[in-house]
Amino acid sequence: MEGPCVLAVDAGWGTGKTTFLKMWSQQLQNEGFTVVQLNAWETDFTGDPFLSISAEVTRQLECTENSALRNKVEQAKKTAGEVAIRAIPALVRIGTAGILDLSPAMEGEIGRGLASVAEDRLARYSEAQGSLSKFKKSLQELAENIASSSEGLPLIIVVDELDRCRPTYAVEMLEVAKHLFSADHVIFVLAINREQIIHSVGAVYGSGFDSDIYLQRFIDVDFRLRAPDRNRFIWSTIDSLKIEEYFVKTTDKAARHEFEHAKRLLSSFLSNSGVSLREIEQALNRLALVFASLRSDTRVLGIAVAVALILRTIDKGLYRQFIRGEIEDLELADAIFCRGGLASVRSDPAAWLFESVLIVGELEVKGIEATQQGNRVSPLWNHYKRIMEREESENMPVSRRQTSAGQIIHTVSELMANGSTYNNNTPLFFQSATSIGFGRAVERLELFANDLIDIDSAKEEPAATDED
Repeated sequence: MEGPCVLAVDAGWGTGKTTFLKMWSQQLQNEGFTVVQLNAWETDFTGDPFLSISAEVTRQLECTENSALRNKVEQAKKTAGEVAIRAIPALVRIGTAGILDLSPAMEGEIGRGLASVAEDRLARYSEAQGSLSKFKKSLQELAENIASSSEGLPLIIVVDELDRCRPTYAVEMLEVAKHLFSADHVIFVLAINREQIIHSVGAVYGSGFDSDIYLQRFIDVDFRLRAPDRNRFIWSTIDSLKIEEYFVKTTDKAARHEFEHAKRLLSSFLSNSGVSLREIEQALNRLALVFASLRSDTRVLGIAVAVALILRTIDKGLYRQFIRGEIEDLELADAIFCRGGLASVRSDPAAWLFESVLIVGELEVKGIEATQQGNRVSPLWNHYKRIMEREESENMPVSRRQTSAGQIIHTVSELMANGSTYNNNTPLFFQSATSIGFGRAVERLELFANDLIDIDSAKEEPAATDED
């Protein structure tokens, strides 16, 4: 491409557009391209996309060692300033209420005033057109200078975060890029969420406006980023956050084994729930913060923390309702498994563990002791218990009763059982205690738990001296 051209990189919010553009921009610079990078969201406050783009282009190019190019940059900077000043017309509004009741003398004065305003605006329009022509010429000369000094490579202007801007600003940015910066050897790369931009256009021009056709007029080439491998993203993020370093210092012997199950829960649910990569990263950062702050002499509660974090990430409203006892486990589970592609996950072992934790979590939220009969207080337990009873009454073979219902009933029983009943075949994370610590896990995620700070050891530290 030699330009003029507007190329759009399309992807959903939080799916890696910014990272991709940073890497691509660096690659282009390594190959000799001149690249100007602009974050549209950070310039939204100016309210003037032309000023934002022209200021960034001249600022990022004025440090060049090419003296001829520096002269072109200065010229573009000067003419851009003229456009910014003259292209802002004075808005004159005269109300019509009661105008017919005015005297003929007053009507004459208003007529002369309107004529004066029209003449002034026409003069301002002509000045603005002249300034714009001069700017386009200086921009063209600047781009030609860049191309001639780089074997014909065009100037690349990369605009990120356009879909996060106010609708009016986002639309004006598109129009400015297409009309005011349209020049040979100039290529715009816009990072957009197409659906969001279409909504922005509709917000500006009305719901009946054909926003998709409008958008096609401004974008010459569009490219849709491939969907990322979410499982790889989750596992690599956990590794990069060095969460497992905590297990070197903890006295909880079951912690590492328990966290392996927690990672599978996080991977299975967050990768299929439809939440963005950015939301997943934020959730894992919170998890890392909890582990980085966790005292070494306390139970890790990895499974409970993972389930609470999954709920908090997928639907914070439902999560808060559940921990306040305003929604029961069955309703919560049905709502969660309706999200994204989670319906297909419900028959997986990770989902069995997830629902088992919800059942025991329900008991903890309601203040019911784990040794009491859960089927009197947990609708989700009742649901799976009825399935098991129906299968047994139909004399279904045991091999066919190995359904999710059976697995969940068994897992809940293990979670609620007394520690003395365990044997060597029982998973380690079920042997820690009769309570899974769901309430404590919630406190840790919300950074309220006092076991996140080693208060006792802090008190024992000697007071600092002047020499310290």
